[in-house]
Amino acid sequence: MAIKVSALCPRFDPIAPEAAMADAMARLLPVLETARDRGVSVLFDMEQRSEQPLTLELFRRCVSRINGPFGVALQAYLRSAAPRPMGGRWPSGPRGSGS
Repeated sequence: MAIKVSALCPRFDPIAPEAAMADAMARLLPVLETARDRGVSVLFDMEQRSEQPLTLELFRRCVSRINGPFGVALQAYLRSAAPRPMGGRWPSGPRGSGS
């Protein structure tokens, strides 16, 4: 299942990040708990390029509270999506460069 955060949280705006984060988490955590309990994978859909940092931070905060099959859908054609979408490194090995 893909979630468009801005559709679930109309005030999801980088101008007021903490208010947006609090509103989004209050709405998302029950959805994520239900999804986890029912074995449903959830992707946070990255809609707007301007919302990318806020969406990634929301994802980080949510997965630090609830462990489940969750991920982020990034637009791979955007330069900002690669090579480190979560501020980390791609896995090393046959599929990743390790950089």
